[in-house]
Amino acid sequence: MKKATTTKKPAAKATTKAKATTPKATAAPATPKAKANGPRATSKQAVLIEMLKRAGGAGLAEIMKKFGWQQHTTRAIVSQGGSLKRKHGLDVISEKNAAGERVYRIAK
Repeated sequence: MKKATTTKKPAAKATTKAKATTPKATAAPATPKAKANGPRATSKQAVLIEMLKRAGGAGLAEIMKKFGWQQHTTRAIVSQGGSLKRKHGLDVISEKNAAGERVYRIAK
C-alpha cells in the first residue's frame, strides 16, 4: 500500500503592528428614534394604521387596492395574530358593514 502524500503549507508569519495611540474621535450625537411600538412614519404599516384609525375604519377591498395586496395578505396583517397586534399591540376589530363587506378598525 502506498501512503498518500501530503503537502505542507508554510506557516503563517506572525506580524504585530503597534496601533497608533491617537485619541478616538467623538461619535456624532444620536438621533432620536421613533417610538418603540410604532412603525416608521413612511412605512406601509403606518399608512395602514392611519386608515384603520378613521371613524369608519377601512374596508378589505379598499386596503387591497391601496397597497396592491392580495386578500389573504391583507387579512393576515390585520388579524389578531398579525403584525399589528403582535408587533404594535393594536387591537383590530373586524366587522361587516351594512353593505355586507368586511371592515377593519382599530379599537380605541
